[in-house]
Amino acid sequence: MKNPFNNYFKSTLLIFMLIICVLSCQSDTTKNEAPAKDVSKTETPTNLPKETVSTESEIEEPAAIVEVLFPWVDKLKIRDASNLIGNTIATVDRKDALGFTGEQSEQAEEIVLRGVVYDENWLKVITPDKKEGWVFGGAVKRKGEQKGTPLLSDKKFSFPHFGTFDLSTWKDLGTQTGGDEVDYSTTTYQKRNEILEVITTDIGEFHYGYDYKLMDGEKKILKTRSFSFSATPDGATNEIVETVKDFMVNKEFTRKQNLRAHFYQLNAKPKMVNGPWSESDMETTNAN
Repeated sequence: MKNPFNNYFKSTLLIFMLIICVLSCQSDTTKNEAPAKDVSKTETPTNLPKETVSTESEIEEPAAIVEVLFPWVDKLKIRDASNLIGNTIATVDRKDALGFTGEQSEQAEEIVLRGVVYDENWLKVITPDKKEGWVFGGAVKRKGEQKGTPLLSDKKFSFPHFGTFDLSTWKDLGTQTGGDEVDYSTTTYQKRNEILEVITTDIGEFHYGYDYKLMDGEKKILKTRSFSFSATPDGATNEIVETVKDFMVNKEFTRKQNLRAHFYQLNAKPKMVNGPWSESDMETTNAN
């Protein structure tokens, strides 16, 4: 006779083993499945070159060039700001072409270069080695433009209509000085059959001047040149005047320039006028 308890026990054991088998199969299947990808996140590939993933704001386009300019002096300074106190970022020579970007300072500035006052804006340029900075407009020129003056010193100078002189090759005959309200000095030079007198005058803040007198060996005047700065006491007028008289051809050449700033406010004393000449005939043929 069969025992009902044994049958019940066997049935329960069989069901329990089936449940364990099913759970085991589900666990193995879960391990073999790849984890689901979260499509809500955008990943940046890590194996791309750095520039491939750069943002647009990191890329600087080169400035456009609207005109080509050339320095008329060597060792011209390119600065990081549009003024004389800006740091020098590069130096360029007369052979170097500068690309003008079209950007300029808001106001013009009076600056003396080799004795001449230029009233121009600062210009933003690009150097041949791609540096971007500022240059004073008076120190550069367009291709074919006549602009600039030779080096100017007390011993070496070149003045239009008067001539080019290197007084280091002349004999210095001495200097005479004097003055009470007006300080002056006269230095005389001689070379072969020519004599040159150089006279300087100074009346403080209201006037200064340079006069040159070229004579032959008998002190007959051949040419004279005068340059003067004059200011009114109220500061309303600052004028420089340059006049050359050529007694050999009976011609007189004059030019004037009005300055916005007193020479005390400039970087150097002007010694020449920047502007066109007026020409006229002289009545006399010689002077003593």
